Amino acid sequence: MSHTIRFAVMSIAASMIFLGCASNTSFRTAQPLGRGNSDAFVSVSNAGDDFSALVEAGATVGITDQFDVSLKYTLPASGGLHAKYTLIGADRPTGFYFAPGLGVVYSEFEITSGDDTYKYSRVDFSVPLYLTYAPTNWFALSAIPMFTGRTMIEGGDGFANVVGANANMRLGNRLGVIFEGGFHKNLTDETDEQHFGAGLFFEIENLLPFN
Repeated sequence: MSHTIRFAVMSIAASMIFLGCASNTSFRTAQPLGRGNSDAFVSVSNAGDDFSALVEAGATVGITDQFDVSLKYTLPASGGLHAKYTLIGADRPTGFYFAPGLGVVYSEFEITSGDDTYKYSRVDFSVPLYLTYAPTNWFALSAIPMFTGRTMIEGGDGFANVVGANANMRLGNRLGVIFEGGFHKNLTDETDEQHFGAGLFFEIENLLPFN
């Protein structure tokens, strides 16, 4: 492979490492599910400058009345674990809610050029702050400012800082839709990341042996 082609491939790879694969989506609110309750969602989003499609699915379980844990999978190869603790509003069905959170997402992908295949993987650590106003039990508006630290595991090195926010609107109670958009700034390479999408959420059978 010529040096020019190799440089082009590595430049594309660098862009994908810090821009692609793992998503910045939330599709959650600050409202807690409650101890023993659980729900799931599926979503489709347009992300990035090329508006590539992100297909995601996830599930959330209420560990306590204030603490929820979520799993999320993004096609083709990205999985994440998220948690949030509702500090304000957990004791009421409507009103204002606040929940700080933590998340970790692992992503891997390959880039093929001619006979050569390059494999990359990274880990994103995020700190979201969920702010939700729900005037009724079937309508909620949320803003989620977020900081993400992005670290390479394989195929490269380096660390990137990403800051931004998501906003979403949820319609429905036990079954409904949620619309979300987000804008994030990669402070390391000064690039923008954005998404807009919609998801379907629904209650599922309790996943824990208590109610």
